Amino acid sequence: MLQSFILYPIQLASISLRGWFRAGLDTIKIIFLFLKGASLFQHLFAIACLAAGIAAFLPWIHYRVDFLGMEEVFIGSNFKFIFGLVTPSGLFFLLFPIPFKRMIFYILFTAVALSYLGGLIYENPIHTKMINPTDYTILPGMYVYGILLSICGLLAFTALKTDAVDYSWLFEPLNGEIKINKQNTSFAGAKKNEMKVIPREIKKKTGSEAKSPSPALPHTSDKIKYDSPGFFRAVFLRKNKSEKKKTSSKKNLNIKIAR
Repeated sequence: MLQSFILYPIQLASISLRGWFRAGLDTIKIIFLFLKGASLFQHLFAIACLAAGIAAFLPWIHYRVDFLGMEEVFIGSNFKFIFGLVTPSGLFFLLFPIPFKRMIFYILFTAVALSYLGGLIYENPIHTKMINPTDYTILPGMYVYGILLSICGLLAFTALKTDAVDYSWLFEPLNGEIKINKQNTSFAGAKKNEMKVIPREIKKKTGSEAKSPSPALPHTSDKIKYDSPGFFRAVFLRKNKSEKKKTSSKKNLNIKIAR
């Protein structure tokens, strides 16, 4: 009991370290595959998203405060976390194959763009809480962000149209298991089909059918020779016999009706 209590945190730590190490390797591989296989528009979209994220957290507002002397203060927008959503969402939809990712991105992009346009008209309370506009000045970082945001919106239409990274390498072990399972199931199904015995319908012959047996097909010691002339002759005789029976039954019916 004491030994398992001591070994449990060590095993948990080793498992978590191995998991984080594997996640780091997979992340590096995804970035490498993106840099190798992405198109020009996808690279430009990634750069624009990163630049927009940096510009969102830059100082946008400048004002002076008199604390026993004039001090200059540089702050960002009050909605900087909303403006910064373009970067993680754009990179996430670019790197991972998600259904309807372009539509979801444009819904989020529209919300951010409307917030930005509202901040151009109503600087208070979106960017600052100062009431008097003469107490502060707007820095160029706000306008740089607007340019980068518009570039992201234009590039997203082409960049998010296709997947930038091929994730088939993640599913290779699973595909192998699925193929093995399919082979096993098909083999089992074939065995079941082989073991099935289909009973033949046996009809009791009565009357004229029992007295006049059908001509036997030519047989050999092992199997029927379907290419022999005797086989075709026997089939022809059977057909003629069935046709004669049909005509005789029709004649009997006509005689009964006449009576």
